[in-house]
Amino acid sequence: MHGQVEYDRAIHIPNHVPETLAVVRKFHSQTGVSPTVREVVIAIKRSTSTIHQDLIFLKLIGLVEYWSGMGRSIRPVEEPPVDLEELICSVNTLAEK
Repeated sequence: MHGQVEYDRAIHIPNHVPETLAVVRKFHSQTGVSPTVREVVIAIKRSTSTIHQDLIFLKLIGLVEYWSGMGRSIRPVEEPPVDLEELICSVNTLAEK
């Protein structure tokens, strides 16, 4: 099995990731500016590290953009390459197999 990777655990997308995305979208649409990480933390009542992990995941799949070290740079992507709910359904379907 040299050179092959086997996965014995299903991919898991935490249920607060859609909530994080919803807060970013709502804040941006209501105020016209991007939320800070702190504002997302307060809205969702999760730890700063959890929100950072959510934002990294959302950035990797192309649903948000942000620049490290820049305040108020978190914003939803206007034409995202993937729908988060569809992705979650796909992952859950794979996990069931």
